[in-house]
Amino acid sequence: MITKWRFNKLFLLKPAFYIARRVPLSWESNPRRTVLRIEKSLIQLKDSNHILNYELVKKGKWDTAEFKIYFSEEHNKYKTMNFFDEKAITDKMIHLIEDRQNEVAVNTPDFFSDPYFENILNTFPEVAKKLKSLPQTIRDALQRYDYKYVKATAEYTSFNCKASYLKYFKDALSNNWAETYIAKQELKEEKRLKDSNKIIEEAVIVEDNKANVITKTWDEFLVLETKLQEEIEEKAYKDFLFQSNSSDSKVMRGIFNKSKKSLILKIFSTYENLETIVTEPVASEKIYQTEEEKKITKYQNPLLVASENNEYASFSHFLLAVKKFVEEHNISIDLPEVISIFKLLGEYEDFSIKFTYDETTKIGKIIKK
Repeated sequence: MITKWRFNKLFLLKPAFYIARRVPLSWESNPRRTVLRIEKSLIQLKDSNHILNYELVKKGKWDTAEFKIYFSEEHNKYKTMNFFDEKAITDKMIHLIEDRQNEVAVNTPDFFSDPYFENILNTFPEVAKKLKSLPQTIRDALQRYDYKYVKATAEYTSFNCKASYLKYFKDALSNNWAETYIAKQELKEEKRLKDSNKIIEEAVIVEDNKANVITKTWDEFLVLETKLQEEIEEKAYKDFLFQSNSSDSKVMRGIFNKSKKSLILKIFSTYENLETIVTEPVASEKIYQTEEEKKITKYQNPLLVASENNEYASFSHFLLAVKKFVEEHNISIDLPEVISIFKLLGEYEDFSIKFTYDETTKIGKIIKK
């Protein structure tokens, strides 16, 4: 009792009346006799080295007597050692009370068929599974808490409990001891999903690159007969509308005409074993151009693209233009990483290229440095 009052202090001052009431000892009939009995007990504590010394202070009647009790640092060491010894004995007693050596029939269909319950029970070591009250504790926890919280707390208990699994599990549930453990597990799962999604995205990009390989040249396209050229161009336009999730209109046709060369070559590359028929001299096409062709060539010239604001059907259409621009001009950048940054900030610039896109006006700019 004295040890509890003083905590870790080396000096304790208590009225004799206070001590008598907590022992308890009689006081009203004969305070003097009670004070002397307390003093006798203190002498025994001093002789057994439980206290360093004591002093009886009496300045008037016995009713007002006080005791000064002194301790040393050695007493604090003894107190700590006794605390851990008593705790170990208490934990062992609790564990022995809970531990039931009769094996639990885990497969009993009327009580243990719930997969959530089986997953949590199997989280505990074999010594804990033998506790008769553990299954019902798990059942009660599942009715009160979320399954993931109970499962994580059971894992935390299995990792950290040294004595009584049942008591530790109940305290961990009610006091949220597994909070840090759950947060770490969620971060690991989030990182795993992020890495998995990155692998999938990289695989999709690789497949897209394979599908978009251009094996034909514009000169090869120009020597085809007019009917076949029109057929390929029409297919390229329909594919352009499909990729941009748009319908045929004057605006979309104008956008297509500005960048149709690469789109046509993409479709043209899917044609095999074509017998080409020259309908007009190729040289004349190269030397003499109509005003419309000059306008298209202007937009396809990489030096002029840098100074022009082009309209695109959608954000994805602009990203497609950026990808093709980078490939055509052999610009060395980590395109997937750059695109992820561009999606976040709306613009990108390094020593080789700069591009911006306005979602409101649908205007995008690509600049080669």
